[in-house]
Amino acid sequence: MAIFNSNADSILETIRMIEQEHLAIRTVTMGISLLDCADSDIDVSCRKVYEKITTKAKNLVRTADAISREYGIPIVNKRISVTPVSLLVSVLLICDLSNIYIQLLVLTTVWCGGIGFTDDYIKVFKHNKEGLSEKGKLVLQFGLGLIVALTVCISSDIPTDQLVTTIPFVKAHEFDYSWLSPFKGQLGVYCSWGIYMIMIIVVILACSNGVNLTDGLDGLSAGTSSLVAVVIGLLAYLSGNVLNSEYLNIMYIPG
Repeated sequence: MAIFNSNADSILETIRMIEQEHLAIRTVTMGISLLDCADSDIDVSCRKVYEKITTKAKNLVRTADAISREYGIPIVNKRISVTPVSLLVSVLLICDLSNIYIQLLVLTTVWCGGIGFTDDYIKVFKHNKEGLSEKGKLVLQFGLGLIVALTVCISSDIPTDQLVTTIPFVKAHEFDYSWLSPFKGQLGVYCSWGIYMIMIIVVILACSNGVNLTDGLDGLSAGTSSLVAVVIGLLAYLSGNVLNSEYLNIMYIPG
C-alpha cells in the first residue's frame, strides 16, 4: 500500500490556500524507480516493470481519494512517474555497458537522481520542508564532478592526448585548454589538466542547478529537458559515427 506521510502544517497551509486563495491540488504523483528491473532478457525486464508498477501503485487512487475526503482537498489527477524509463530502455537495448562513457552516464544519472531522492525524503519523511541544504547539494554535485573529472584523467579508455572541447557554429571549432595555461613544458601539461578538470566540474554543477532553477521557477523542466535531450541524443549519435563526425566536422567520440 502506498504510504502518504504528510506534515500537519503543510496540510493546514494547503487548506488555507484552497479556502482563501481559491487554489486547488489537482495531482498526486507517485514516483517508482525501475532501475532494479534491468535484465539482459527483455521479456524478463518487461515482466519486472509490469509487476512493480501494478504492485506499488495498486492502491494509489484509493489512498488519494481517502486523503481528499479526510482533509477536504480536491485531488483531480492520480498518476505515477516511472523513473528512469529512458535510461532503462536505452541501457537494455543499445548501450554497451563496458564503454566508459556509458558508465559515466549511468553514474551521473543515478547520482543526481539520488540527490533528488534524498531531498524529497527529508521533506516528506523527516518533516523538514527545506529538504537537503543548499550546501549539501553543492557538495554532492561537486563530488560527482570530481569523480567524473578524475575518471577522464585516469581511464585508459578515454583519449587524452589533446584536451579540447568542440565549439558549435565556429570555423576553428575545437577549443584547446592548453591555451589557458600560463606555463610551458610538463608544468603546463599539469596546469592544462587542472583547468580541464575544473571545467568538467563547472559544467556538471551548472547543468544540474540549471534544471533545478527552471523547475523551481515555472515547473517546466520536463519540457525543456526533453528538447535538450533530443538535441544531445542526436549529437551523440552523429559524433559516435566516424563518417558522420568527419562529414559534419565535429569531434568523434567512440562508443
